[in-house]
Parts: sequence; C-alpha cells; structure tokens
Amino acid sequence: MKLVWLEKHRHIVEAMVKFGNKYGSNYQKEHYYGSETLFSAEQIQTLEYIMENEEQRQHMSAVAARLGMTPSTFTKNVQKMCKKGLLEKYKEEGNKKNIIIQASDKGRQVYAEYQEYVQKILFNDIFHELEQVPEEYIEHFAKALELWADVYDLPEIKEKPALLKIDE
Repeated sequence: MKLVWLEKHRHIVEAMVKFGNKYGSNYQKEHYYGSETLFSAEQIQTLEYIMENEEQRQHMSAVAARLGMTPSTFTKNVQKMCKKGLLEKYKEEGNKKNIIIQASDKGRQVYAEYQEYVQKILFNDIFHELEQVPEEYIEHFAKALELWADVYDLPEIKEKPALLKIDE
C-alpha cells in the first residue's frame, strides 16, 4: 500500500525517521569518539553547549531547555561528567542557589579530540552535501526539523485523545 499522504516528502521523512531511530538508539550509549574518555552523544552535546555559552554564565536550567532536556536529565548528565572530570561546578557570587557549570581543562581537551574525530568521519561529508543546497533551503529544512522536534511537547501528543464520534 502506498502512503499517499506523504507524497513527494516520503524520501525526506524516511531519511529523518532513520536518522532519529539510529541516533536515539545511540544517544545515551557511551563511546570513545576519538578520545580516551568514554562519553555519550548526550554528554558531549551538554559539554558543547556549556562551552559555547561560558561567557553568558547561563544557569543549568537555561542550558537544559536549549538542549531540549528535562532539568533532571541535564543534572544527571552534569553529575556523570563532573565525575569524569569533564565539567566543574561553581556557585554564583551573591546567589548560592544558582550553580554555574564550566568545562574543565580535561573537558576542553576531550571536546577538541571529539570535534576533530567527528568532523573527519561525519561532518565533512554532511557539510559537503549541504554546500550543494542554497542557504535559504537549509534554513527551511532546519525549521522543518525544529517543528518536528517541538511537536513532542504538544499536550495533544502527551495526553490520551478523546474519542471522536463519527456521525453516520
């Protein structure tokens, strides 16, 4: 049976589903990624976002929201990464409740190793493909991915739907 409703978008939806499934099955698994330290994609993304926003000294909840993680998941990640020596926690002066997270020297080294490794085995090929696409199309594709990700926050996805009565 051909799924007509997907029409010309079948190929891209199938590719995104495949990506989501493969990524999801490996997201929390730890690998070396070109480093001597084991870490997961979830952890390296956390490290990356923390490093990217160090000057802003964002609180943990702000970084968690940007990553699309619950605060508890983010906190667990941070704890694991602190144990590995990748992150360091600080309390903000004048406000002991707010905790600021920063990358340690080891975290910066591990991230540099990771970045070099994945750029070589993955992103160079992806970026080459994206160079063939006009920039405005990339913006539309990124927006489509964001819309797809955001749908999982909608109440109608999370809650049991009411049964529809169909008049005959």
